[in-house]
Amino acid sequence: VVSAALTLAVGIAALVFVRRRIPAEKDLLTSDQERARRLYLALLRRLRRLGARVSRLTAEEVARETAAFPIAPREPVMEAIHIYNEARFGGRRLGAEQYRRLRREIARLQRVPQ
Repeated sequence: VVSAALTLAVGIAALVFVRRRIPAEKDLLTSDQERARRLYLALLRRLRRLGARVSRLTAEEVARETAAFPIAPREPVMEAIHIYNEARFGGRRLGAEQYRRLRREIARLQRVPQ
């Protein structure tokens, strides 16, 4: 019993130690990459609220899914996906003003009656 408790305690301590040493992904991102990530997550939330099935899709799959989805305006969606890919993976700058503008445009997305 003491041996099992000691093994469990050592295992928990090791997990805590390792977890503290591994930085979270967001700590490894530049400010532009973090803004791109937040922008993309906001886009996904908005699209889900409008009824689009975008969970567990890549950015390219989201673009294809929303191409046929009845939303307006469509341009902010495609621009946000493009900028997300460029800033998050390509090192492109995403300034705070551009980020705020796209967030506002994403918030205004509406589903269009068919």
